[in-house]
Amino acid sequence: MSVSTAPLPSSPLPALLLFYRYLLTCLATGSPPADSRLPESSRLYLLNLYLPLKLWRRQHYRADSYGRDISDNLSNIALPHTAVPLHWFCLHPALAALYVLLVLPLMCLGAARKEGSGGGGFAKRLLDDESWFTYWRMNCNLAAYHSMVTRDGRDNESDDIKGYRMENKFEFLAKAPPLDVPVSPYLDFPIVVKHRSIEGGMGIHFYSNAVSGGDWIIQKTIDNSAFLKTLLPPNAPLSTFRVLTQSRNSILGAGAPKDLAGLKKNIAPLTCVFRAGRAGALTDHTSLLFNVALPGGKITSAGTNDHWYRTLFKTFNPPVSTDRVTRHPDNPAKELAGVQIPNIDSIIETCVDTHAKMLPDVPFVGFDVVLTDSPDVPGGICLLEVNLSCNFFGGDFDRGSWREFLAEGLEWCEKQDKEAGGDKKRD
Repeated sequence: MSVSTAPLPSSPLPALLLFYRYLLTCLATGSPPADSRLPESSRLYLLNLYLPLKLWRRQHYRADSYGRDISDNLSNIALPHTAVPLHWFCLHPALAALYVLLVLPLMCLGAARKEGSGGGGFAKRLLDDESWFTYWRMNCNLAAYHSMVTRDGRDNESDDIKGYRMENKFEFLAKAPPLDVPVSPYLDFPIVVKHRSIEGGMGIHFYSNAVSGGDWIIQKTIDNSAFLKTLLPPNAPLSTFRVLTQSRNSILGAGAPKDLAGLKKNIAPLTCVFRAGRAGALTDHTSLLFNVALPGGKITSAGTNDHWYRTLFKTFNPPVSTDRVTRHPDNPAKELAGVQIPNIDSIIETCVDTHAKMLPDVPFVGFDVVLTDSPDVPGGICLLEVNLSCNFFGGDFDRGSWREFLAEGLEWCEKQDKEAGGDKKRD
C-alpha cells in the first residue's frame, strides 16, 4: 500500500464520492483504485469494509464460511443507538453490501449531526472510523484471510495450519502443559449433576468430558487474587486481563525463525486491559474495561462497550454511560487510576512466550490472563484461553505500528492468494 498524506474532505459530498468510488471499484474489479486520493489509514479502513464481501463464502477456521462466522459473532451486537442486531445484515452477502453502501453512511451522518461535528466529523466516521468495533473487525479480517491462504495447498485436515486450532479451548489447554505454558487446570473424568429435590429420573445431567472426546471442559472455579479483590466489588466474577500480541512470524512464511528466541523477537505486546467484572455478574463479559499502560503496568482509566450489546429488549435495561472513569461503579470508594498491576512483566512475558511456542503462525492473539492465589495455579498466573479474531477492548495501543503490520499482512495474504489461484479455486 503506497503512502498518501491527503487530508480527509471537510464536507459530506466529497467524502461520499471518495467512499463510493473506492468501494464500487473494489466490488467491480476485485482491487482498490490505483490512484486513491485518500490517506493511507482511510484506504486501509475502506479495504477492510470490502474484505468481508470478498471473503464471504470462503471457509473460515472456525466456521464453514466467513459470512457464517461474522453472523454468529455479531448476533449479540446492535447497530449503535438502535435495537437492531447487526447479524440481520449478515444473513446474505447482498444484505451485508446494503449495510456497507447505504446503512453505514446514514449512521455516520446521524452520528455527526448528533455530536455537532459537521462535514469533517461525517467524513472521519465514513472514511476512517476509530471505534473499538472497527479495530476488532479489522483484526478479524486479517485472521480470516490469513487462515484461508495458509490453508491453501495442504493435502488434508491434519496438515492445516496449527496455530488456528488453538482457538479450540480444549486443544489449547491440552497442548500447553508439555510446553511449560501455565493454563487453568481441568478435571479428567466425567461428572453427573443432580438436582437436590427432583425425582423420577428427572433433574439429572451427565457431562461427557472433552478429555474423553466429549464436548465439555470440566474445571474447578478460580478466584481472583487478594490484590484484585481490593479493586473489585465483593461479589465480582473472575476478572481477567486481555493481553493482545502481534506476530510478524505469521507473514514470514518459510523465512520465519526456527528457534524460540528468534520467534519471540518477532512478537510484540500491543495492549493490556483489565476487565473488572460488575457486581453479581457471572463472568467478566459484563465489566468495566480498564486500560493498563504498557510498558509500566499502571491502570489509567476505563470505558465500556456495553451499549453496543443492547439488542431488542435489552434496550429497556438502565442506560449506560460511555464516559471514561477511574473508579469501578460498584466499588466507587477505590480510585484505580495509577494502581500498579503486580507482576506485569511476567504477565506480558507469559503471553509473548506462549504466542511463540504455540501460535507463531497466527498474526494476533488475545490472551485471557488470570491472577489468582489458588494453590492449583503455581506462580499465580495462568491463561484461560486464546482468541484469534481478537478485540482491543478499548485499550491503548500504537495505532501507527498496528496499521503498518495490518497493511503488510493483508498485502502478504493477497500475494499468497493470487499465487494459489484465489477465488478461482472455490465454488
